[in-house]
Amino acid sequence: LNVVTLDEAGKILQNLVKPVKRTELITMGKAVGRVLTADLCSQADVPSFDRAMVDGLAVRGADTFGASDTLPAMLHLAGKVKMGETPDFRLCPGECALVPTGGALPAGADAMVMIEYTENPGDKLWLVQRSVSPGDHIIKRGDDFAAGQVVLPAGRQIRAADIGTLAALAANQILVFEQPRESGRASC
Repeated sequence: LNVVTLDEAGKILQNLVKPVKRTELITMGKAVGRVLTADLCSQADVPSFDRAMVDGLAVRGADTFGASDTLPAMLHLAGKVKMGETPDFRLCPGECALVPTGGALPAGADAMVMIEYTENPGDKLWLVQRSVSPGDHIIKRGDDFAAGQVVLPAGRQIRAADIGTLAALAANQILVFEQPRESGRASC
């Protein structure tokens, strides 16, 4: 057993490990444990549209104020939005749209009413039995990340929890520092 001073131990470590200066481009699947060389910024708003958090009716919140089981708000169905579709219509006062969870809200809508609090007595008439406020049950465009926002900073070691973030940013390949390698064995 050889005892060395702190300075001597530091010199031994410097001889074993050389500073990492080179970078490499890797796929997202190999990113865990690697260190980012530069800030990773969002190139676009995520989500890129106002998104429904529940199945139900997209509405203008003001059209539902005071709605209850005994005095429902009566709204006219302006259209239906299918998953993955961008609505090609706009809600006007007194109108609603059927939207699935995760679907895009049409322009003019600012809230969602859960389908459980609605009734369709026929054709395009819908009754809303609960009031909602603007922003209820929706995720606004850019709520997760705004375009240009630093999402993962340079020098961050990527964790398993960061992989979903990389996927949301469509960062299929990222620039990381090469992994340190032992330069040789020290003689003690």
